[in-house]
Amino acid sequence: MRSRTYRSLLALAVGTGLLGVAFSSRAETLEEALYKAYQTNPQIRAGQALVRATDELAPQALANWRPTITASAETGWQRLLYDNTKTTADATSQTRNPKSVKLTINEYLYRGGRTIAATNVAENKILAERARLMMTEGGVLSDTAAAYFRLLMQRDLLTITSESEKGIAEELSGTKRRFDMGERTKTDISQAETRHAKAVADRVTAESDLATAEAMYRGLVGADAGPVSLPAFPEALPAKRETAIKLALESNYGIAAAIYDEKAARENIKLARGELLPTLAVQGTVGRDIETSTVDSRIDDASVKLVMTMPIFDGGLAYSKTRQARQTHSQSSMTLEKAKRDAAENASKAWDTMTLAKDRIRVNDARVAAAAEALANVSREQSFGTRSLVDVLDARQDLLDSRTALVRARTDLYVAAYQLKLAIGELTAAKLALGEPNYSPKPHYDEVHDKWVGGRSSIDKERGNTVEAPPDPPARQLAPLPSDIAPSPAYSADGPTAAMPSSEQQAAEAPLAATPATPPEAMTTPPPAAQPIKPKPAPMDIEMAPFTPDTTPTPPAPAAAPAPVPELPAPAAPAPAPTPAPAPTPAPAPAPVKPEAAPKVEQPAPPTKAETAPARPATVLRPSTSPFLAQLGARE
Repeated sequence: MRSRTYRSLLALAVGTGLLGVAFSSRAETLEEALYKAYQTNPQIRAGQALVRATDELAPQALANWRPTITASAETGWQRLLYDNTKTTADATSQTRNPKSVKLTINEYLYRGGRTIAATNVAENKILAERARLMMTEGGVLSDTAAAYFRLLMQRDLLTITSESEKGIAEELSGTKRRFDMGERTKTDISQAETRHAKAVADRVTAESDLATAEAMYRGLVGADAGPVSLPAFPEALPAKRETAIKLALESNYGIAAAIYDEKAARENIKLARGELLPTLAVQGTVGRDIETSTVDSRIDDASVKLVMTMPIFDGGLAYSKTRQARQTHSQSSMTLEKAKRDAAENASKAWDTMTLAKDRIRVNDARVAAAAEALANVSREQSFGTRSLVDVLDARQDLLDSRTALVRARTDLYVAAYQLKLAIGELTAAKLALGEPNYSPKPHYDEVHDKWVGGRSSIDKERGNTVEAPPDPPARQLAPLPSDIAPSPAYSADGPTAAMPSSEQQAAEAPLAATPATPPEAMTTPPPAAQPIKPKPAPMDIEMAPFTPDTTPTPPAPAAAPAPVPELPAPAAPAPAPTPAPAPTPAPAPAPVKPEAAPKVEQPAPPTKAETAPARPATVLRPSTSPFLAQLGARE
């Protein structure tokens, strides 16, 4: 079973030709893509900034343990009128400029438990935000891995559909040539043209899907995708569903964030309830008053007070806050329960998807082998006249479907594996060892925790708000393919994945042609799918383009075509009929036949121009030296 799995995946790599050997521009590994996403993705950078902002809750809560110092100063103008005898003549007046300066120091000794509660709330919120940062980090890395594998999948599918289009174009060309020799009918040409149009549509759809995959990759990594290669399968994944669920409940960062949120909500109840309790503070005042009582007077004042404040009634505000805090705690408790269920569900779904993808790979592996053999046999039987053209086209479609299913199963396997790592809390930059430096929230927290003054931290001075792309990590060499893994004869580069010979070549008794080996100079060229997709004309425009080589022999065709139409059951009869002028002469033919013959005669001419489609450059297949799921077979 282990060697079977190796051969299955290796055949897929050889067939698609996208996991090839060293190119002139080295293939970008998954680790490098994850490293770039971790260093430059704005979602991760925003999460880090949010953690630093949340760190400030700690000094804000600790500020209630520290004294507050305030200073005040007053100055003004004052005129006093003394009226002692009730007669204006005896009244006296006095003008002075009162001034005062005061310095007040206040230190709380007790705030009803609110200072301790606020400190605990801050610490739990900081830890919860750190856990959410790990969730964001894991989510971005998971999305990047999925985008990487889907990009590889879409390039594989483009190669497969291009090969299928080329093979059907060869069938169409051969059918037209055999039609000219009287061995095929116009129905055969129409069927081949229909399948060729579908192949062109499939290829155009694959190009569109590839452009979408490249855009998603660019949005996550911040750079265009170059050549990519399939990495080794992730290690240390749980072997059982129950183990995966247990690890998720223990290590999932979503659960950790919900736990700290629940603790913060519980402390918020104490914080709200503390507003109903008295406060006790020590207050010291030093001041000087000038001309506040009489002209030229100066009074110096210094005092120390013990101040207790007891709330009696505040309109019900404190009680309302307490009730609100209790309900918020209830909501956070339910959020914690939901986080546990979500983590278990995600771990279970990822494990099931990964397991089923392995089974799909094995099934589709056998399906590809059977479809390739069926296509070879049907093509051979068609050359002997025991199979029709439709049988060959159906066999080609079966091979295309099976190869497509195998590529999609491989992608689902890898995506599910990284989703499982995310569910069990293993998808972080530190645990993946993506390279240094990894972001650590502790230095900033330690810096601001006991910071009494200063409006900027060191990270603000060093980094500001700019985002600079980090240098590329050191190049990583791909491990060689294990020597005990070899493709079976049915899965070589010359086997089912190569384009099958046309029926005309079969008729000439030529052996089954294998795809020629890739020339050395072609192996230095990146895969065609890695190049930017350029706008192309509509498929029907391509097919309707003029085809020059067949323009000269076409004039006699309209005269010869009417004779075979009424004699379709006997294709050999048309041979004596090719006379240029007698088109209107057949008197025995019923009158309605002639109008119907005209459109049928005109139909073959335009489709023959579809032979321009095979002029597209053939897809280059490359042998593979990349490692392939060495761990997958070891755990079965």
